[in-house]
Amino acid sequence: MQLTWKQILLIAGGTAAAGACLYYLLREDGSEAKEADGEPKKISGEATKEQVITILRGILKSQEKTKALMKEFIKDILNEDLTFEQAYERVLQKHPDDPLEQYGLTMPDFDNLLDKYQHDPQIKDLIVRIMSSSAPSEPNPRGQTIDKAKVIQVHEYMKQELQKLVDYIQKSSTRSELDVKNVTLTAQAFVGAKVQKKFGLTSEDVESAVIYNHKELAVDPDFVRVNIAIQTIMNQLIVPQFAM
Repeated sequence: MQLTWKQILLIAGGTAAAGACLYYLLREDGSEAKEADGEPKKISGEATKEQVITILRGILKSQEKTKALMKEFIKDILNEDLTFEQAYERVLQKHPDDPLEQYGLTMPDFDNLLDKYQHDPQIKDLIVRIMSSSAPSEPNPRGQTIDKAKVIQVHEYMKQELQKLVDYIQKSSTRSELDVKNVTLTAQAFVGAKVQKKFGLTSEDVESAVIYNHKELAVDPDFVRVNIAIQTIMNQLIVPQFAM
């Protein structure tokens, strides 16, 4: 099973440039569509187009905060040599609220809403903006110094480390207690830290290198293969209770 574009809106953003979206796109605040008590208004029955737009805008707005948090988590893992469990607890303490829970929606609910409105110009524009916002906001000169072979090498390493992490989680006696969204955030940070330690490359470096070499990478069978492998591994985390 491959991640759909709708899942990408829910599970966020590439082990840096792992080519797979890992971090969860979360709301920065609850300033929109709130009830009198300050809580976001729950959506019951058929959601309106305006409500879907509000949720998508919230997801888009939250991405910068999530990016900043990921940098902080990676720094903590490197500086403090955190274990996965320690990193997970750090993420658990600082993660933003889940926008779907705020609006009383499940992932299938939101999936259906996107199906209903995906051809609407405003909805399509927001989806494109969300999916493209994971790219670096400014050019990274270092990315231009990383060739195609190095990009593939880094992705192969990401795949190996991600598989080790998934295997470790699935064997854990506490895996059923872990939250899938926070696990994906922790996985991104943990693998990103591994890459930075081994190659001296930040997430932004790798993302920029992928963009700079995208024409060659798009037709390279090794790059396509490793990205499919990463996607397959990530699906093992997305499955509820990390079923084996």
